[in-house]
Amino acid sequence: MNILEQGWSILLSKLCKFFILWSVIVSSTQLTNDALPAVNLTNDQSTQTDKQQPSYGNNCAPLVQVEKYYFEHLMLNTVLTYIVLISHFIVSDQLTKKLDSQWKLLATQEKLITSLHKKKRKLQNQLQRANTKLKLKLKISNNTKQILSSAQRKIVNGKRKVRWSSSDIVKALSVRSVSLKSYETVRSSWGLPLPTVRTLQRWTQGFGCSPGIQTDVIAILKSESVNMDITKRLCALSFDEMSINSNYALDKSTNAIVSASKVQVVMARGICDGWKQPVFYAFDRNMTKNLLLQIITVMEKAGYPVLSVTCDLGAENRSLLTELGVTIDRTYFTNPVWQIQILIT
Repeated sequence: MNILEQGWSILLSKLCKFFILWSVIVSSTQLTNDALPAVNLTNDQSTQTDKQQPSYGNNCAPLVQVEKYYFEHLMLNTVLTYIVLISHFIVSDQLTKKLDSQWKLLATQEKLITSLHKKKRKLQNQLQRANTKLKLKLKISNNTKQILSSAQRKIVNGKRKVRWSSSDIVKALSVRSVSLKSYETVRSSWGLPLPTVRTLQRWTQGFGCSPGIQTDVIAILKSESVNMDITKRLCALSFDEMSINSNYALDKSTNAIVSASKVQVVMARGICDGWKQPVFYAFDRNMTKNLLLQIITVMEKAGYPVLSVTCDLGAENRSLLTELGVTIDRTYFTNPVWQIQILIT
């Protein structure tokens, strides 16, 4: 039972009591009037009668006044009670409406909170997936840094024109040396960022082959050493002088006139594999200790351990062996990089 129903029940009970009391008062008043004697006497008789008999009318008058007072008081109390209940009903009705509106607002807020919790879980899941993808990209990026060069990573990221380094060209030439079809397959079909064939051609046109240590050739050997086992990279150096025609000749790459009577050539050969490559040449120059140790150092840094050196016993070479400390009983000298023995054969 709500507040309104309780109020109406109290009001009805008050009204019932009021009507009951009102009926009692009315009935008692009627009985009092009926109890009074209705006698018509003369003045003398009435005076005598009044002296002999008591006056019921005068005795009942206070009772009637009390009943009237009680009735009026009850009426006033009932009206006041009715007014108070009506005001309470109005206030309670307003409070009930406000309470209903608050409940509706609370229900709306609960729905909003539930919706926000769902969005929060959804965003947390998206954030977790984004973090996972980011970690994967970072991992891939770290791996590509070890595999791809700076120019290759720029192409992967969408840049179309880059400046290829000598290392990139040398690696591309090692792939191109297999075959042109293989190079195009790796570049186009597999999507590996490599220079175009025309870029390789322009670079090889300016390939440095000037007298001295062939740094460009050794750079190619270094790029090849990544895919070679250590046993296949073990090498031996051999050098010798060759007589050449001493006529004048034009070097088109340097646009210089050259004339020499002999050329010194140093060849690197694989001990456990069949590769060989000239790594030094010079015109009219004898082999010296410093030059030989310099060539050995370059080959070691390129990843090719030098285990032996071979030469003939010409007058210049005998002077070299003496400088290296080689004798009949001591047929080796010390490697300048690893401090190990290099045999003279």
